[in-house]
Amino acid sequence: MLALASERTFAPFTLAHGVAVLACVAAVAAVCLIGKRYNSPSGHDRLRLGLGVFGLVWQLINTAYFCRPSGFDWGTSLPLQICDITGFLAPLAMLTRWRVLRSLVYFFGFGLSTQAFITPIVRFGPESFEFWIFWVSHSIIVGYAVIDLVVLGYRPSLRDLLTVMAIGVGYVTAMMGINQLLSAHRANYGFVGDVRMSSPTLIDRLGPWPLRVVWMGMIANAGFVLLWAVWPISRRVFGSGAGADSRTAEGS
Repeated sequence: MLALASERTFAPFTLAHGVAVLACVAAVAAVCLIGKRYNSPSGHDRLRLGLGVFGLVWQLINTAYFCRPSGFDWGTSLPLQICDITGFLAPLAMLTRWRVLRSLVYFFGFGLSTQAFITPIVRFGPESFEFWIFWVSHSIIVGYAVIDLVVLGYRPSLRDLLTVMAIGVGYVTAMMGINQLLSAHRANYGFVGDVRMSSPTLIDRLGPWPLRVVWMGMIANAGFVLLWAVWPISRRVFGSGAGADSRTAEGS
């Protein structure tokens, strides 16, 4: 049963959690409706420009807040989490339409960042700026993936899947090295460090480090495969036009 979170704290599976998720879903749905309403190249260009500028400005504010001198911590403040990086990639994908960026936002957004809506790692309630940073930032990532899918017609190819998997391996390898270098600060960038999160997450159930990193990689890649496979399967079941992305099949 949902319980009320206090005004100054935030906890998963409370009424505040449910309201926050519903508000994020409503905001993304509203943008999708606007995009479908103005379904033309010029309308989509204006939508992409607005979303791109807003997302970049917001992510810069996010980074500046956590890197401010009074709150800086080498173990937590660097913008190296997958959601920090994808938070920049999402608006850049909107602005440039570069397929690699769109693919990363699709797979990382749906495959990884949705976890933040299920087990949010945020300590304070709506009176805190951190609360708004968390929810708006993750809504940008997942929301832009939804908008690119629903409004702008992105569909992943097998090449996109393999590209994202390769980049993911590189990211995990880099973060494990950085976490080791910053082990004195209990760094857990990429959530692949030997550190337990302050709030419970699904990662806690994957066993001890470093074996849980292997399980995380297997689960993430399995999720990526499913996110790709749904489209060729839908085309096979519903016809050659189902789920087709004629505007972005290979290039943009």
